Amino acid sequence: MLSDLPDNWQKTMTELASGGASDVEIRVALGCISDDLWYRFIKEEPEFSRTVSQCKLLCQAWWEKKGRFHLVTEKGETFNNGVYALHMKNRFGWRDKQEVESKVDNKITVEYEITD
Repeated sequence: MLSDLPDNWQKTMTELASGGASDVEIRVALGCISDDLWYRFIKEEPEFSRTVSQCKLLCQAWWEKKGRFHLVTEKGETFNNGVYALHMKNRFGWRDKQEVESKVDNKITVEYEITD
C-alpha cells in the first residue's frame, strides 16, 4: 500500500528524477523497494503509476538538457560524446539510425504454354 511508503514519497521521487536519478536510485531513497513491489505499485496504484511516468519524463529531460548544453559548450569543458551516447542508448532506448538500401530486381518472368 502507498501508506507504507515514506512521507513525501512523491516529492522525493520527483526531486531525484529532476536531477537525472534512475528508478533504482529512487527505489533506494524510498527504502529499497523490491522489483516486485515497484511493478505491483505501478500496476495497482494509479497515483504511483502517474508519479513514475512523470519521473521518467523528468529524468530524461535532465539528461537531454545535460547533453544539449555540453555539446554546444564554448567553455573548453571536456565532454565525452561517446559515453553520453552509449548512456542514452542504454537508459532511454536511443538507437543509431542506419539506412539500408536494397537493390533487388522485382521483375518476375512467367512462362506458360497454351494448349488446345
